[in-house]
Amino acid sequence: MQSIINRLQDDIHHNKIKLPTQPEIAVKIREIEEDKNILPAKVASIISLDPGLAARIIRIANSPLMRGTTEISSLQNAVTRLGLSFVCHTVVGLAMEQIFQATHELIDKYMYQVWNESTEVAAYSHVIAKNFTSLPPEMASLAGLMHRVGILPLLTYASDHDELLEDETLLKDLIQTYHPMIGESILKAWDFPEEIVNIHKIFNNHKTKVLAENRACFSDVIAVAIDQYNKKHQLPIEIQNSEIFYKNLQLSADSDFINTPNISTELNAALKMFSKH
Repeated sequence: MQSIINRLQDDIHHNKIKLPTQPEIAVKIREIEEDKNILPAKVASIISLDPGLAARIIRIANSPLMRGTTEISSLQNAVTRLGLSFVCHTVVGLAMEQIFQATHELIDKYMYQVWNESTEVAAYSHVIAKNFTSLPPEMASLAGLMHRVGILPLLTYASDHDELLEDETLLKDLIQTYHPMIGESILKAWDFPEEIVNIHKIFNNHKTKVLAENRACFSDVIAVAIDQYNKKHQLPIEIQNSEIFYKNLQLSADSDFINTPNISTELNAALKMFSKH
């Protein structure tokens, strides 16, 4: 067993771990999102290549969180209502569900759990960014969906080594230790914005320059979202010194802000928005 652990550690430190590739639709959307002259019809035509994703965008456009007065049935109208930035970031994030799948039954189960957690953290992130920062909520949601992406290569690695699958405690320890480093590598390889790449530093208790500047950033939002998720599900504390991140959002780690009527209503709507059904 120790030899496998040593090999894994060596592969990680020498960048030999195979990283996942972005879904094709995410690549296409990211290629056009910087075009200031892009039209909703073009964005809609790309999204329509994935009928399931197209249906989700229409459902989001009709959700209470978007506060539409009339129901929308066309994808192009949904893109227009939501705005290009929101749609592009949301599509990129939701498309990642495609890579959270495996042929190995146990690994697929793990990936399903990780994706479900990621969507819930994305919902928290959306609401927190919208109400307590000037950051774009859609980018906060994308960061929430990406905060566990580093687990994927570790689970793929484990699927080739039965010894790791047979020791769930060891596997979880390895994931906890290495997923932030690998997640950072993945988002760098995918050329994600630095402020989203940096969210993985919160797991290792690193204080980035941005955090030290005492202004809200995506790392703060994700840290607080994860902390709130863990409290809700009575999970162990994962983010050390979380009060730093709360402070940058001008919140208290002991406050029950998430259960205030307005925030709670928005959170429930966001949870439905990011759920598949």
